Amino acid sequence: MTIIEKVLIGILFSVISSCGASGTAPHLNFGTDFASPGLAMVQRVDALPITPSNAMPNGTYTYNGFAGFGSGSVSSLSELTRIAKMTMAANFRTNTFSGSMTKLTNEAYNATYDGTINMSGSISGNTFNGVHSGVWTMNSTNGYIERPYNGTVSGVFGGSGATGIAGTTNSTFSGIGVTGIIVGER
Repeated sequence: MTIIEKVLIGILFSVISSCGASGTAPHLNFGTDFASPGLAMVQRVDALPITPSNAMPNGTYTYNGFAGFGSGSVSSLSELTRIAKMTMAANFRTNTFSGSMTKLTNEAYNATYDGTINMSGSISGNTFNGVHSGVWTMNSTNGYIERPYNGTVSGVFGGSGATGIAGTTNSTFSGIGVTGIIVGER
């Protein structure tokens, strides 16, 4: 089983409250400048085997990548409607991680949100689990908009020496249940 398959299976079994989105949201255009590198990284990380728990590195490593989000439960990349930059520092000595998601882009509506969503938690074997919190902000024709984004984050390490990560986030965004997929490389 590849790392992305394990993450998507986890999403299918996750329970998200408030997932009653109305209508069909537009999807990301993976041909755009921002989404293309994210899709390429997903394909690279998906090719990695899950790192065995007994083969985890020792030290601190930074993973840079992307986070994609969709309303309700997400079971495939085609259901993502927003994308953001993601950074995660994993400290394998203390079995903790911290990181952030920034520059949320809703490419279907040509909208970009500022703000930082911080994440932190613990590492156990080849998995990580924690929380994320913050506020996305945007000035728009409708005025200043703030969107709190607080919830959980979890995932697995992939590749020899844990060279990649894939995971999920679960939260609410404007009162709608949101599932996110994160992917990163070091």
